[in-house]
Amino acid sequence: MMKKCRIYLSLTIVVISGLKGIAQIRKDIRIPDIPGYITLKCDFHMHTIFSDGKVWPGIRVEEAWRDGLDVISITDHLNYKWSFLEGYINSNDLNTAYNIAKLTANRMGIVLIKGAEINRDMAPGHFNILFAEDLNQLTDSDFFLALNKAKGQGAFIQWNHPGIGQKKPFKWFNIHDQLYNQGLINGIEVYNQNTFYPEAVTWASDKNLTVTANSDIHELIDMVVDKNSHRPITLVFAKDRSIDAIRDAMFKGRTIAYFDNRLVGHLDQLQQLFNAAVKTVDLPMIIENKKKYIEFRNNSDIDFELELFQEDEGAGLPQSLRLDSNCSKMYYAKPNNAIANSKLFKAKYIVKNLISISGENVIVEFIFKKIGVLENHPYLKKKYPKVN
Repeated sequence: MMKKCRIYLSLTIVVISGLKGIAQIRKDIRIPDIPGYITLKCDFHMHTIFSDGKVWPGIRVEEAWRDGLDVISITDHLNYKWSFLEGYINSNDLNTAYNIAKLTANRMGIVLIKGAEINRDMAPGHFNILFAEDLNQLTDSDFFLALNKAKGQGAFIQWNHPGIGQKKPFKWFNIHDQLYNQGLINGIEVYNQNTFYPEAVTWASDKNLTVTANSDIHELIDMVVDKNSHRPITLVFAKDRSIDAIRDAMFKGRTIAYFDNRLVGHLDQLQQLFNAAVKTVDLPMIIENKKKYIEFRNNSDIDFELELFQEDEGAGLPQSLRLDSNCSKMYYAKPNNAIANSKLFKAKYIVKNLISISGENVIVEFIFKKIGVLENHPYLKKKYPKVN
């Protein structure tokens, strides 16, 4: 058994050393900032060989850099670890995985949050401890005592994958009320890997919990996430890239959970994100065929799906819009004479793939202006010969 374990560790070291000579390419994630804050792309739930994961801590950092992330937390389980680490490194110090990963994080410009996962059978389930100071102090068998010690360190406490160990419909148990009343639940995962928990969105609204989306990755990320997709990501709106600013944003609920082209968050932040991502360009009115052309520019990685909610009478706008990521798209309205002769007209659309925690529709407003007329444009008057 010991020989097999040593072979595994040796292979891990070979993988690490092999990466040093390979030029890595970072894939930028295009999500705009919102007024007053920068948008950080984060994954707050992942594992390494220091619990039940299968990679070295530095690999998690390199994967995050390549995937375009800004912030990560390695959250190995505190209550069990792989025994083969004994004798190789100081595996009795629960901060070791963080300390190893921090070297790579500093080199690659990734913000690394010290964290861990404390798991119990449901209920209460599994909880992440983020922004901890010393993980060695959080190993108490008494669950409440362990979380209170984490709280004393200024940690952010998150309920992970709240449906695990449950049958649908998922429940919020009495023990969760006790934890919540003691300030021991600050956030909740609404996405874990590729699973969406709509019940968690409801609880986030009822209890004012911060929402997150995380990978909970154990294997190499490429073994789980398709190259044409992306891992679940928590968008954090922070004043800067410091740990204190990220912690402040998490405790104040300035986050959006993002996965599978669906974003879950507070109504105002979703609206601000959309308005930062999408701009309109008014083009001249073509009177001859009564069309008003409008160009929509989407400068983000998100495909927005819109449905008409309200428009000025006679505007004749499309019932639905799809604004594909990182490109411009042109639509036209068929306004009546009154609208065609006015200086501007308005419309409101529901953004269908933005989900507010409150359950309200995310509604955005466009104001379209009249920018000249192409009444006598040569293209419209030109006569082309018939083709026999």
